[in-house]
Amino acid sequence: MSERDLHTSFGPYRLVQPLGRHAAGARWVAIDERSGENRTVYRFDRGDDHPDRRRTLKALEALGPLRDPHLLTAEQFSIREDGCVWAVAPYRGHQNGLMTIGGLAQAKGGVLGITETQRAVDQLLNAIAAAHDVQIAHGVLNADEIFVDRHGSVWVELYGLNRSVAGLTDADELTVRDEIRSVVGLAYTLLTGLDAEDPRIAASRIVKKLDRWWDAWFDRGLDPTGGFRSADEALSAMHETMSGEPVIVSRPVRGVLSRFRRPTPSDR
Repeated sequence: MSERDLHTSFGPYRLVQPLGRHAAGARWVAIDERSGENRTVYRFDRGDDHPDRRRTLKALEALGPLRDPHLLTAEQFSIREDGCVWAVAPYRGHQNGLMTIGGLAQAKGGVLGITETQRAVDQLLNAIAAAHDVQIAHGVLNADEIFVDRHGSVWVELYGLNRSVAGLTDADELTVRDEIRSVVGLAYTLLTGLDAEDPRIAASRIVKKLDRWWDAWFDRGLDPTGGFRSADEALSAMHETMSGEPVIVSRPVRGVLSRFRRPTPSDR
């Protein structure tokens, strides 16, 4: 097989259009010749040795069972003749490619609306809570790793892969707190257009008609010495501040923002 052939197909997947680079390597939108459906194909950078490739394969295998509509993981993977690890994942982009949540905000004048931000936060926290339940963590999330599909739902690309390749396999307390804090910080930036760094202006002073419970939630979630211990705690705290009354549950309730908007099939 020629080098040109290697880079135009991956098994039954025909590479159609480059999608830029992931931190770990190149990616394309591809067509599954069997079904006609679009997929995302990754070619991870080769690395200097065989152990590096084995670590990548082991990480992809470990993350494979993680199934959540807002976390993207690889469905298939292998080492090809060019010595690189290749992988296939669902394609959740638009007709013109991938849209990050930061790019969407920029397209809308630098900020997202209150309802859009609430929805994104709810989806992210529910998704990472499911991952943390099985001791998988991603670490600090940035806007370039979070994408928006054509239905307006958010998803994290190759969740947990970099930590897993590095051999960091446990969702330890510090990593969990930092990951959740990054989601809280992202919410602040999406609403205000400002970095969530001290000294921080109260979001309700910047965003017209924003309820002040957001300020209390940001203050707690962005506390550099504290923050939320879990995604479930962040969701429950949001519910508590919204209602103005304490919430007593045997296990934190997920999806608390559903009372603002009834879920539709497109959310999943």
